[in-house]
Amino acid sequence: MRDLKDIASVSLNINNVNLDNLHIVYKILTNDGLSPILPSDIFRKISLTSKPPWKLIALVPVSSSLLAQRSIEITWTRVSDTEYDAEPALINPGDSIVAEVYLTHPANSDVPTEEENSPPLIWNTRITNLREIEETHQNDFTVGPQMINLLVSYLGNDVLFVVFLIVMYMSFYSYLFYKLGYYSLGPIRAVLLTAISSVISVTAADASDAYLLNANIIPMSSTLNAPPLILNVLAIGWLAFAVWRRASDRPTNNGPN
Repeated sequence: MRDLKDIASVSLNINNVNLDNLHIVYKILTNDGLSPILPSDIFRKISLTSKPPWKLIALVPVSSSLLAQRSIEITWTRVSDTEYDAEPALINPGDSIVAEVYLTHPANSDVPTEEENSPPLIWNTRITNLREIEETHQNDFTVGPQMINLLVSYLGNDVLFVVFLIVMYMSFYSYLFYKLGYYSLGPIRAVLLTAISSVISVTAADASDAYLLNANIIPMSSTLNAPPLILNVLAIGWLAFAVWRRASDRPTNNGPN
């Protein structure tokens, strides 16, 4: 929002409170052990707390996510402006708790540089035989007020599906280019056509995977996924129509009567 301050007045109002900035952080807690964590093992609820003066606006549980292979559904309760507690649940080995956290800082211009793109959020809990929670930050993702982070991740069958779609789309383009004689237009044009069709094929394959197998692309799935799919359909459709027109316009030699 600070980029717009000289040309527009922009504000966000939540519960009749104006916010000058909004940060979105995706926090992940994974059971990397070999034993399940039972609800009875949790003596102090799992919580996420922010460091004042950061305030928590909302916390949205993510039960299905590309950020973790097995994300479980957790019920969160707001305790204060700086803390959310999770209800005890069974956390099997490999299970993850994924939280989409919305924060704000009361003094936008005075946000420390080291905190601007990574607002401080801390996991707290007391669990039987668990000494501490190890913070690696390798799976934490932040969407700051001045940027959009794109995440592309494939798990399991997604990899095979995306590779299959890329090969299929590229095969369509290669065949249609060949039928139209585009590869005979010179090396530069041939390379350029291959590069453009490759980009369209890869982005369309990713978008197809997002719609068919994984509904969660972070952030703005519908905005990012629709254009590559539409462009891919239009491009293949136009090329196929051009091939059909060329074949139909070609004179048919039926031989002498």
